[in-house]
Amino acid sequence: MSLIELVKTKFLDEIRATAPGQWKVLVVDEHSKRLLTANVKDNDILSERVTMIDLITTYRPPEPNMQAMYLVMPTTQNIDRIIKDFTDKQNYASAWLYFTDRITERLLNRLVQSPANPYLQKVSDMYINFWGELISVKRQYSS
Repeated sequence: MSLIELVKTKFLDEIRATAPGQWKVLVVDEHSKRLLTANVKDNDILSERVTMIDLITTYRPPEPNMQAMYLVMPTTQNIDRIIKDFTDKQNYASAWLYFTDRITERLLNRLVQSPANPYLQKVSDMYINFWGELISVKRQYSS
């Protein structure tokens, strides 16, 4: 199995494991979107009970009956956006968080001490950020 197939399988397995049997929204940042696009077709994602793929930086209408799967880099800005999704108004029924790299203890503590905590179903590091570096190198040398 090629590295591309392994990464694709990892993405799709995590999507399937997120709120099994339920419809969900996939929320990504720009970096994660590039990682996804390089490995998985949108149709493959949408066929796994994903209704839409939204950028975390854009306005997203509340979907309080929908599960949310976040695939983002573990940055302060992304953590703040996740917290905001569950503060004042509840944007989603629950959150399944997948980070491209290891989340720092400081950011994890900020998250679990926030209003989002009761809605967190899973917090996981996927350790897939290396893939973005491989794509950049491949593009650089294939030009």
